[in-house]
Amino acid sequence: MLRTPNTIPTSSPNHIDIKVKQLPRNSTESPTMTVGFKGGKELTLDVGKRGLKIGDVIEEVSRVGRALQREASLNN
Repeated sequence: MLRTPNTIPTSSPNHIDIKVKQLPRNSTESPTMTVGFKGGKELTLDVGKRGLKIGDVIEEVSRVGRALQREASLNN
């Protein structure tokens, strides 16, 4: 299920902040993706060097999100 700012509040533990910067086609900068989680934790993926596809990105973000959620539940 896709959640947008209209369907989920930013205070939710499931809120993920994603910012997009599109690189020009002839850019020499390596494509990276930074995902910010609640609590200020960030995940930076070097999608260019690792050759990640969208499924790989979703899997990695989900894995980190589950680990952060588990950590938060243990601290409570």
